Amino acid sequence: MVIRNVKVTGLRGTGVGIHTTLIDRVLVENCEVADNAGHTKGIVLRNARNLVVRGCELRRNSSTALDFYTVTNSVVQDCRVIENPGMHANGLTFYVGCRGILVERNEVRDGNVALTVQDGENMIIRNNILEGGPGGAPAIGLWDGKPYNNIVITNNLLRYHPAAQNSWSAAIYGGNPNAQGYAIVNNIVDGLSGNVFRKADLHHNIFTMLGPGLAPERLGNNLLAPDLKTVCVNPDKGDYRLKPGSPAIGAGVRLTSINAYDRYGVARHDRREGGYRAVRVRSGRRRGGGQATARRPRNLCVHSRRVHHRPAARLRDDLPDALQEAGRRRDKDLKGVDRTGRAAER
Repeated sequence: MVIRNVKVTGLRGTGVGIHTTLIDRVLVENCEVADNAGHTKGIVLRNARNLVVRGCELRRNSSTALDFYTVTNSVVQDCRVIENPGMHANGLTFYVGCRGILVERNEVRDGNVALTVQDGENMIIRNNILEGGPGGAPAIGLWDGKPYNNIVITNNLLRYHPAAQNSWSAAIYGGNPNAQGYAIVNNIVDGLSGNVFRKADLHHNIFTMLGPGLAPERLGNNLLAPDLKTVCVNPDKGDYRLKPGSPAIGAGVRLTSINAYDRYGVARHDRREGGYRAVRVRSGRRRGGGQATARRPRNLCVHSRRVHHRPAARLRDDLPDALQEAGRRRDKDLKGVDRTGRAAER
C-alpha cells in the first residue's frame, strides 16, 4: 500500500489522520497531517512489518504525532514533527514490542517528549534533531517495558528545552529497569536523568549540561561543553551547524556502518582537512541559511533545520525497492551492534 502526498486537516475528536492495522509493506510518503483538534493522532501504524514513513510533516495535532505499535523491520525518516503539545502528545512513539526499527534524519520540537520507546529490540536512532517540550519533557523518554535490548542512539542533537524547570528530567530520561545493552554514542546532549548512566554504554558524547543523572566525575570519555553556543553556529535560531573551533569537531568515534551516513545522506569518509563539502542549509522556522562545511567522519553532529520533504537518500520511489533497500540498510547497520548493544569501532 502506498499513501503519498495526502493532506489531512480539520479533524475533531479522538481519531487518527492516517491509520493502518495488520497491513504489511506500507509506504507513507510526503504526507501532511496538521491542525487536528480534540485528541487526534497524526499517523498510527500497528501490527505490521516492512513499513516506511518518510518526508511527512506532522504539525499542531492534539495527540501523539506518530505511533508504531508492534511493528517490525521498519523505517521513519526525514519527517518534521512540530507543535504537537496536547495531553499525552509525544512526537515519535514506539510501543508494544517494536523490532528492527531505523529512525533517522527527523526533526521533532515544540511538543512534549520528542521520542519515546516503551519496549523494543534492535533499534537505531541516528542523525535526528530531537527537542523536549517547554514543560520539562525530555527529548528521549525510555519508559518501562520489556524486552528492551540493543537500542543504539548515535549522532543526534538532543535538547532539553531552555525554558523547562524540572528537577527530575533532562534530554534523555531512562525509566526502564529491564533495559539491556543500549548504546548512546556521538551525540550532543543536554544532560541525563533516570537510570541512563547505570544502563547505557555511554561514550564520546558532548554534554551541554549534566542533568540529575550524571556527575562530573563520571564523564569518562565524554566531554562537557556547558554553552551550546560554543558548539553550534546559532542554536537559539535552530542553526546547529558546527562553528569553527567547535569542540564537536573531531570528537566522535568512528563506528561501523551505523554511522556511515550523515543527516544529509552523504557517506562519511576517512578524510582529513581537505575532506570538506559545502552544504546548503535552510531553517525550518525561517528562510535563509548559508554555506556550511561539514567535516567527515568524526564530527558529532552536522545537523541543522533540513529542507522539508528532502528526498531520502538511497530509497527509490517505488514501494518494493524502497522497502527492500531500507531493510538491507537496517540489517547491515545492526551487524555493527554486538549482543551487549555496543557499537563496535572499526
